[in-house]
Amino acid sequence: MPTGNERIQLATVAHLVDLSRYETGVVRRMLTILARANVSIEEALRVALARINPDTFTMERLEAQLASVRALNAAAYGALGVELVDELTDFAQYEAAWQASTVAAALPATFSLAAIPAEVLAGAANARPFQGGLLRQWISEQTETAARRMRQTVADGFTASKTTQEIVREVVGSRAADYKDGILQVGRREAESVVRTALSHTAGYVRDAFTEANQDLFRAVRWLSTLDNRTSEPCRIRDGLLYTPTTPRKPIGHKVPWLAGPGALHWCCRSTYTHVLDDEGLVFEGTRSSVTGPVPDTVTYSDWLKTRPASEQDEVLGKGKADLFRQDRITLADLYSARGEPLTLEQLRRKLGN
Repeated sequence: MPTGNERIQLATVAHLVDLSRYETGVVRRMLTILARANVSIEEALRVALARINPDTFTMERLEAQLASVRALNAAAYGALGVELVDELTDFAQYEAAWQASTVAAALPATFSLAAIPAEVLAGAANARPFQGGLLRQWISEQTETAARRMRQTVADGFTASKTTQEIVREVVGSRAADYKDGILQVGRREAESVVRTALSHTAGYVRDAFTEANQDLFRAVRWLSTLDNRTSEPCRIRDGLLYTPTTPRKPIGHKVPWLAGPGALHWCCRSTYTHVLDDEGLVFEGTRSSVTGPVPDTVTYSDWLKTRPASEQDEVLGKGKADLFRQDRITLADLYSARGEPLTLEQLRRKLGN
């Protein structure tokens, strides 16, 4: 029978896979909100451009004529923001229930868990700092950035004597390409990053709140990174490392700092952490998700990377470092300083005495 730590570990990995699928669905729905505005923006842009005489073109006149286009774009981002906050609020409630039920299932029936205060969950989507700002600030900045790109593209088009059709295509994109070839698509990609990161932040926020409320039950938390060639350098070195369950989280048995933590360490961070119960040992066996299927839980990112083709190792580490890695002259840990900062190839060679 699996131990409590094993059950939590297995459930956490499965949950991470489920959240990835859920995240993809949310992104698709949010981007649909922006996509629906494309036709209206295209029509408004054509009308605005028709009112501008190329011979008397000025930036001031352009600003005035693009007001309706900016309003449509702002309305689309505003609708996305409202929908996303509602989604995050519901998600926070779900995530809190999942955390509680998962840990409860690994404990004897006599144990009771502290609930996350309602006001904490209510603030998950709005009050939590989000990559240096609040979510609503990021949505506002996305709107303004999209407007600046559009204004500059139109101005460049007039300067280059392009036709209205050419300018519209550069801004909105073509229907044949599903509008993916216009400069507004840049904003869509950025919006996707915001949505994915917001979901990761919310999951981490709830996870942290649950851990704080029940910290007496846990000996440590263990960082879990996704095992594939898209895993970031900061997450690779932290994979499998232990930290204190209380904040500020401190390293256990190493010096690599926690920083913002899994899910918030960088944009679109896919890492998470699992709880280590206080009444059990720190060694447990289970399975982890990877792009090649289930692997033993004791396999670290470094172990997993050794099993991948040389081309993937080169992609992840860079050719020079990957060569040293394949020659067993270095381990993945050797690629970083004691505090988890990546070393350059030159720094690594000096470290090895080459």
